[in-house]
Amino acid sequence: MISFAFYETATGRIISTGIGSELPKDDLYSFGKHVDVVQLDGSVDPGEYYVDLVSGKIERKLPAPFLKDSYQIMADGISSLKIEKLPPSTLVVWPDERVDMVDSGFLELSIDLPGNYTLIIDTVQYLRKEVKVEAIISNES
Repeated sequence: MISFAFYETATGRIISTGIGSELPKDDLYSFGKHVDVVQLDGSVDPGEYYVDLVSGKIERKLPAPFLKDSYQIMADGISSLKIEKLPPSTLVVWPDERVDMVDSGFLELSIDLPGNYTLIIDTVQYLRKEVKVEAIISNES
């Protein structure tokens, strides 16, 4: 049996894995355009690996050095938090569970209600990361 992974040819993001008697080239069309298949040396967790588009090899994702565990912002609807150095094709899951793809290299947000919020940042080459955002009220009167 052969282990394989379907991946996006534009990003290297693994979208599905499987096992079969041969590489399922005919199944590529069920995923739509811009998908290819690569043979694996065993099973991989798509959340921990990606396909390096230069070498064509499966690579392990590393922790994202540009993301902190938590951020703080003023809950005034004016102040903004900017998270930079995001690689192309970064997926952001917002607190309302909406998902956006960020290709600009950064995301920026402002919050008008105090509280704790969680963003999920999912990049192709780095491990998925939950970041906490604490929106606070100023003590100034």
